[in-house]
Amino acid sequence: MRSVRRRLLLSAAALPALVAGPVMAADMPVKAPPAPAPAAFSWTGFYVGLNGGGAWANNSTNCAFTPGIGTPCEGIGFPSLKSSGGLFGAEAGANWQYQNLVVGAAVDWSALDLHGSSYFPSVDAGKSNQIGSRYDWLGTARGRLGYAAGQSLFYGTGGVAFGRVHDTYFNEINTSSSGYFSTVGTRTGWTAGAGWEYALAQNWTVKLEYLHVDLGNSKLDISAAATTANIQAGNPPGSAILRFNNAFDIVRAGVNFKW
Repeated sequence: MRSVRRRLLLSAAALPALVAGPVMAADMPVKAPPAPAPAAFSWTGFYVGLNGGGAWANNSTNCAFTPGIGTPCEGIGFPSLKSSGGLFGAEAGANWQYQNLVVGAAVDWSALDLHGSSYFPSVDAGKSNQIGSRYDWLGTARGRLGYAAGQSLFYGTGGVAFGRVHDTYFNEINTSSSGYFSTVGTRTGWTAGAGWEYALAQNWTVKLEYLHVDLGNSKLDISAAATTANIQAGNPPGSAILRFNNAFDIVRAGVNFKW
């Protein structure tokens, strides 16, 4: 009888704890589930954008001539031609990403204000000559091969380049007039370079890019330049050909929208 009474007392003492346990558990804060990891950025897709930057050149010039007759080329050295300027343009392209490898293609067109000129002594004492180059616009069609590291893309690029080139030669006749020779046209060549692109958000990227552009050589017939010896000899066309090397470098920054 005494043992039965003891069990009843123990059960009564434990009852409040049994009731309070579920109530306290119900009042405890529930731990929030972990936030989902952000989706990895993908470079796959199409994009359009704008870019701008600076350009510079230091091109050699030389003159080939027929020996033995008067020519504006003989006996003088034609100087290198330094040019500088800027560009602004638009671009479009597409990328495909597999793991860390990114393969793509891009086309762009830029208004280009790259120009330079240089005076140098003429074969006639007391007179001077001037050469100059101007590049009005540039377009490229390139492939891209890159390595994606998170939101950064490091890439190399290369392809076809084309642009409008204007090369000139001035020959002083006297203090009030001069002879003027020029060649103007669209030239095609190649370009190669490298760049870094960074994803600001899922649809926006910024980039920094370097390109070397080579549009080949221009040939300018200056056989009729009015130097004293040339006038006396009456040189035929093709007896003095001035060659310009049309190459330059570009550094530009840009912003792209991708989808």
